[in-house]
Amino acid sequence: MKKTKFFFNFLMLSMLVSLLASANAFAELPITVADALKKAGIPQANVAVYVQAVDSSTPLISHNADQSLNPASVMKLVTTNAALDLLTPAYRWKTEVYRDGEVKDGVLNGNLIIKGYGDPSFKAQEFWRLLMRLQQAGIQEIKGDLIIDKSFFAENPANLAFDSEV
Repeated sequence: MKKTKFFFNFLMLSMLVSLLASANAFAELPITVADALKKAGIPQANVAVYVQAVDSSTPLISHNADQSLNPASVMKLVTTNAALDLLTPAYRWKTEVYRDGEVKDGVLNGNLIIKGYGDPSFKAQEFWRLLMRLQQAGIQEIKGDLIIDKSFFAENPANLAFDSEV
């Protein structure tokens, strides 16, 4: 954990220092960044950057800052670091299963409701384990619906980020 956290912190600090070192109060992209984008064939219109010192209200770099784009892969480092700090590596997401009817002679007379919380590791194997636990609980047949409760992922259509994806 300490090595992983150190690595992410070191990587983030290195990227920030190199960006700030080349950003002597640029309103737009530094020429080195613009040249690198051009060399890579990436249009500047497809890039959004905003860098601001914590103790200042003036941005060091502001390029397409009001444009919503998908986050760069490097942003995954930020979220991974935050997850490791806040949740710890031992954290496990939960998947809840409810029923709204009675079980009699192995038959659930009602609906089976599954509520997930975004478990990135939930795969087919976990689904089969879930089915086995239902069978162990005495449910062999469901006379009702299978309901997927998505309420944890409330949609906010007023905030269309990520290139208008909801």
